[in-house]
Amino acid sequence: LDVKLNPSLNLLDEVIVNRPSPIDYIKKALEKMDENYPQNSYQTIAYYREKFIENGNVINKEEAIIKTFYPESKDSTKNQHQVLLYKPAPNPQKFQFMREWIDKRMSKEKKKAEKKGEEFEDFDEMDMDLGGPETILNLDLNQERDPYLDPKHFKNYEYSFGDETVLDGESIITINFKAKKKINFMKDQGKILIGKDNYAIVRVEATGKLSIPLLVKPILFVIGLKIEKPEFNKTISYQKYNGKWYSKLYRWDADVNLTKRHTFKSNEHSKINIGQVFFINKIDSLAQKIVEDKRFDTKEDMENQVYNDLGLSWEGMNVIKD
Repeated sequence: LDVKLNPSLNLLDEVIVNRPSPIDYIKKALEKMDENYPQNSYQTIAYYREKFIENGNVINKEEAIIKTFYPESKDSTKNQHQVLLYKPAPNPQKFQFMREWIDKRMSKEKKKAEKKGEEFEDFDEMDMDLGGPETILNLDLNQERDPYLDPKHFKNYEYSFGDETVLDGESIITINFKAKKKINFMKDQGKILIGKDNYAIVRVEATGKLSIPLLVKPILFVIGLKIEKPEFNKTISYQKYNGKWYSKLYRWDADVNLTKRHTFKSNEHSKINIGQVFFINKIDSLAQKIVEDKRFDTKEDMENQVYNDLGLSWEGMNVIKD
């Protein structure tokens, strides 16, 4: 039996697989927010820090361990906080910028009070209120989003792919972004880390500069003040817990350089660094609301609102040192 095989040539249709663009990944991530992040209530134990540094000197610094109750996503009530531990800066310094003017004003106000027989209240302390932990928790992408994650501003940014990495056993893609122009007096750049398969945004890092509004500049010039463009950086990070991505780290820092011009003496200079940190130490899906009497009130001093009913100590706590 002879079997003859005749050669033949078959041309397969060309198959083109288009990789999603960076914007496609971001859009998909925004669509899947409810799937990737917790929708039920939970609670955390976190390290909190806010700071105000002038020329390397600590003007104000507060550290705390805070218990936070997060209501379910459909609940419009705010997060609830309880201060468990509190640690102020051991030796805060006086704010030195325009110190001579501050001292003269204090002396003048003191004489007025004495003349009227009134008690003089020293206002030399810097009123450093950054809003407490709730302010920095507003960085949560489930609360607020910067323009680079807002579809109406996509045209104002350049997006590109960065390196791929692995986090918690999942493949992560990196999307770099850079603003083409200022948006809300800000021009920023950074990177967004997104799960390759589940499209969860697991980390955002951003840096940028803030511009002084044009209408303000003449006023600053008249009073002899110069403010260099403030620089900022921001980190938002999440961690995998029970199949969802929960908060891990929120941090922002800003640097501002001030100059007070004088005619007959040397100019004054001040380099200011301010910022906040909220770093999660523990997550618990079994959450309980904070007792009202122990809830942190932003209108009151933190040091007067410490209720350590868990008996915690600073030893063993994960903190951010800077």
